Amino acid sequence: MKKRTLGTNRKKIFLLLWGICCCSFLFAQGSTTPPEHEDLQTDSWPVHFHVGKWDLDLNFNGNRETLDDLINKIKLYLAQADLSITGVRIVGYASPEGRQDFNQMLSERRAETLKEYLLSRTNIPEAKFEAVGGGENWDELKIMVEASNLKHKQEITYILDNEEDAEVRKQQLKRLPDNTYAQMLRTIYPKLRSASSIQLLRRTPPPPVTEAPVVMPVVDTVYIPVSEEPLPMVIVPTEPCRCDPPIFGIKTNLAYWAAAIFPNIELEAYFAKRWSLSVEGLYRWREFSASRDAVNLSWLS
Repeated sequence: MKKRTLGTNRKKIFLLLWGICCCSFLFAQGSTTPPEHEDLQTDSWPVHFHVGKWDLDLNFNGNRETLDDLINKIKLYLAQADLSITGVRIVGYASPEGRQDFNQMLSERRAETLKEYLLSRTNIPEAKFEAVGGGENWDELKIMVEASNLKHKQEITYILDNEEDAEVRKQQLKRLPDNTYAQMLRTIYPKLRSASSIQLLRRTPPPPVTEAPVVMPVVDTVYIPVSEEPLPMVIVPTEPCRCDPPIFGIKTNLAYWAAAIFPNIELEAYFAKRWSLSVEGLYRWREFSASRDAVNLSWLS
């Protein structure tokens, strides 16, 4: 019973480790960086060949000027420290006429011819060259037909889009009326025979990152030097209390005046601290009692 349990635990541990390894592998595949050619800049140079030939003729159709310009660009890029050439891609093509197997071989030979020419005249390592044969250049033929003034342009485009077999496609093009195929051989196919293209892949430095200047607000400030010595204590003198009493005062009772019964007035004189003498007089113009007027003296303290 113990052996069976031990074997079951080993299987569980093995399955767990296997799952972790698979997840790590998938994560690593998903996080790989894209090919280095994706962020590169490319320059292209077309090179022309004679019909059915892969020998390079520098005096044919401007080939010498094209290749001299390419070599000068390579020297210029190699002389700059902030630029680097990461590869040279050469694709050979052939016009879509004749046998398909011969055109495939012809395109490969043309690409290899250009590779050998550049290897002998530049300092680029051979590992950075990529020479492939593109076979018959049907894509470029379609582009040139759409830009042409051929009478049966729509029929040609229909054949190129719907017929997958290259040999059947050629026979259908030959059966077009009004000598359409002969016009294509005369006006379009010669350009397709110059079917090799050289692409120079170069990496340029990223543009410098410029940060916007930080504008600090201008604040009017007054610089006050800080002294290490303690400041003296400033005592502000207080004003004396103006609490002296007046010399004399005049008083009256407005309620008596309002009732028109007892007009009155009172005089108060201050002659010492906390001491005053007041004299009050009333006049009664109505007979309320035996006395008509009165004078009251009061001594206040």
